[in-house]
Amino acid sequence: RADRELVLLAVSRCGELLRYAVEELRADRDVVLVAVSHGGLALRSAHQDLRDDREIALAAVRSASGAFAYISESLRKDREMFLQAVSQQGDLLLDAPKDFRADREIVLAAVRSSGSALSCVASRLTKDAEVVLEAVSQNGRALQFASCSLREDSEIALAAIQSSGAAYPFVGKELRSKCWFALQALQRSREALPYVAEELQIDPDTVLTFTEPKKQDDRDFVFQAVRKSWRALQFASPSLRADDVIVLEAVQQCWEAVKFATEVGLPTMVEAVRQDWRAIHCFFCDELSDCEVSALAATNPHIVRSAALKHSRPAWLAAVRRNGLMLQYASLQLRLDKEVVMEAVRQNAIAFHYAAPPLRKDPDILQCVAAGPKTPSVQSAGEESTSKGMGAMPVRAKEGDFEGCPHCPKESPCRDMVASLVTREAGVVSPFAV
Repeated sequence: RADRELVLLAVSRCGELLRYAVEELRADRDVVLVAVSHGGLALRSAHQDLRDDREIALAAVRSASGAFAYISESLRKDREMFLQAVSQQGDLLLDAPKDFRADREIVLAAVRSSGSALSCVASRLTKDAEVVLEAVSQNGRALQFASCSLREDSEIALAAIQSSGAAYPFVGKELRSKCWFALQALQRSREALPYVAEELQIDPDTVLTFTEPKKQDDRDFVFQAVRKSWRALQFASPSLRADDVIVLEAVQQCWEAVKFATEVGLPTMVEAVRQDWRAIHCFFCDELSDCEVSALAATNPHIVRSAALKHSRPAWLAAVRRNGLMLQYASLQLRLDKEVVMEAVRQNAIAFHYAAPPLRKDPDILQCVAAGPKTPSVQSAGEESTSKGMGAMPVRAKEGDFEGCPHCPKESPCRDMVASLVTREAGVVSPFAV
């Protein structure tokens, strides 16, 4: 223990044997330098004065990053010393001074060693593509600390998944919901399968099978997959996503399947809007003929609430023939259209309340109102559910809803007419007379 030559020989083989040397040799600079070069943690056995020696400290940190904890306080603030340490132990960045966590070179060295160090870097560096790519390549889960924009970057996201399939939930919401990305992710890491299946709400085995390109073009396979789950449509090839039979099969399960289709025929459109009028937003209404628009409006009158059909006269005529009270959503121009208003009041006389004031004195319209609706105003299941879901105005009048027409004098046929109609709509059996 006191023989210098013997101690030098021992520490040259295992630096940590320095702890068995006498105090005099643990204060010997040459002995300590040899020891820390062959085992950085030997620094903890060195004399306190030598822990402030820059050459010894640097040799110790190069040998073992854990030796950073035993160097003097002043050397811990030395940039070169810290850079050397984080190159081997990136987690040291967690307790580093603020200026080191904003130093790009230091941060790059840290994340290459430990991707999780990205959690404590300056916010501007979480937007640095190179820094983030290095971090996720070392530890895929580090993606959760990247900026929102970089989590939507397919190159970075796929690199993270290749490193760890468990990184899939940290991919940007828009990107991870795309089927092409899901398939590429599975090709990089099968570990991502349960996360992909959960995100896309589809059977894991089906998703895994779709990773084979030939299956995406297999009509029978795609049809069977779609019968099990309409969401499988998104994995089919573009040509099969235009197949009327396959697309209709998917849409019959849920109208949202039209979002995955590349082409949609009229029967599929009709089925979609029958379920929910909002499906009309998925179609290019400008490319539809008047007959097609009328067919859709007759299926679900609420589609005229779409901005694309706001001025479509054929659509409004078909809509008010099915539900006269749709007139309440019409523009002033349409409420001034005599034919539209007459069709509405023929279907439901309460629609008279929504006609433009000039038409409320029109003899032909008053005659239609006097005749009364031939059938009660009844919504389809799809109309009722969607109108409630979107916070629409109620389309069925109730007793007390109207106290006559606000645009007419107190004593007038119009006022009495509306009051009588409200009574009839409320279920009170009474003769209707002007």
